[in-house]
Amino acid sequence: MIKLRPEIDEENTRYVNGGAPPQPFLVMLPPKESLPTIRTERLCLRPVTLDDAQALWDARSKTSEWLSPYTSSDEMYQWLNRKTFTEPAAAVGLMFQFVIVLGQILRGK
Repeated sequence: MIKLRPEIDEENTRYVNGGAPPQPFLVMLPPKESLPTIRTERLCLRPVTLDDAQALWDARSKTSEWLSPYTSSDEMYQWLNRKTFTEPAAAVGLMFQFVIVLGQILRGK
């Protein structure tokens, strides 16, 4: 256990963060349609969508053999589906995921 404030051992015992009680972490998510997409001539930074499951699997499948429990694009889709928030409370403890897309790929679509 970390003792950030040794002079108050009782609170250090109760709260690992040095005496402050745990605070709830709440996130209010904007509607998917209003999440930002940043575009330049060469790149696009945008939120991940369920449509990205196959592309993410294609890009990560080599490293996934060693670092990830996902063994197929279907499992990647299920992982992405768990990251989709339907209400603010569903986002507690989770983070936004973004993808970077090369500009030439965008022009090809």
